[in-house]
Amino acid sequence: MLDDRFSATVAVLACPLALTASELVGKPLVGRPEGAGFGFPSGHTTAVATVVALVALIIYCHWHARALIWAAPIAVLLPVMSLSLVRGGEHLFSDTVAGGLLGCGTVLGLAWVVSVALDLRQSRHTDDGISAPLSEAPAETS
Repeated sequence: MLDDRFSATVAVLACPLALTASELVGKPLVGRPEGAGFGFPSGHTTAVATVVALVALIIYCHWHARALIWAAPIAVLLPVMSLSLVRGGEHLFSDTVAGGLLGCGTVLGLAWVVSVALDLRQSRHTDDGISAPLSEAPAETS
């Protein structure tokens, strides 16, 4: 079961990781000049996609799939902002698509890593008998 440690860890690490991947790895790697810097992938779109994916993930983890409808209003921000960047001539369409994929992919990848790490930690503790939760404690036999 996913808990608040999972949500907090993913929320704290996702934005810095996604923006580092965009600004320090992706842009210099592709090297497509745009204005005063590089344009691919869009850092603005990466940031918004990361926040949208985090909101959806946290809603899903705490309230399950039925509640994802509550993430729809914030999810509208991603295409609106992406289209405004393209329409304003700040980015190419491919820049915004790459930024969106990078942001969402970072959240999903980080969520998987944190989930596996928490599962391994939990199984290590319960295998050693160190700190098994009460719900998983072995029953006393007489």
